[in-house]
Amino acid sequence: MTTRSLLMACIMAAHEELASFARKSFSADGRGVVRIGFPIVPAGVTAVGVADLVYHTLEEIRTLTRGMSGTEHEDADILIRMAETYDPETQAVVLAAIDRQPPISIRLRLDRPVIVDEAEGIH
Repeated sequence: MTTRSLLMACIMAAHEELASFARKSFSADGRGVVRIGFPIVPAGVTAVGVADLVYHTLEEIRTLTRGMSGTEHEDADILIRMAETYDPETQAVVLAAIDRQPPISIRLRLDRPVIVDEAEGIH
């Protein structure tokens, strides 16, 4: 399993907590990014706890990324644009990492889609 797919699995496992935290944080502080960290996940483990959950406002992100150069600056610009343009009614911007590995940033749907599989039922 790749780091990205493992991170996505961790994010989906923590979806309800992330969505609730994002809604509350946006209501209190406005636009921003949810930063979530997960501990190192041993092989075969499916249940993972959240090690770190922080909300950074858009202004904090701008301040934290000021002075970056090169690809770090380009990545920061993308993250800022994501935070400027997401729909807070339906989405959150999430920056996630496992331990000290490079993070990924995504727009997370706050409401998980219901998938109906005729053979398996509702997921």
